Amino acid sequence: MQWQVYLSGEIHTDWREQIIEGCKAADSIFTLLQPSPTTMPVMRQAITLAAKKNPSGGITDQQR
Repeated sequence: MQWQVYLSGEIHTDWREQIIEGCKAADSIFTLLQPSPTTMPVMRQAITLAAKKNPSGGITDQQR
């Protein structure tokens, strides 16, 4: 049996690569899927822009 696992979540560290390499080394039953590498820089830019606009991380009155 083969399992497909989508690795979504935090984008600022190499945790996905660590999991992928560990599964390869262990010859695991998992097929690992992740966001397209071409979308990752765009996601990082969007998060950075959002943080600059609203450093507190909450929703402002202008965003409602």
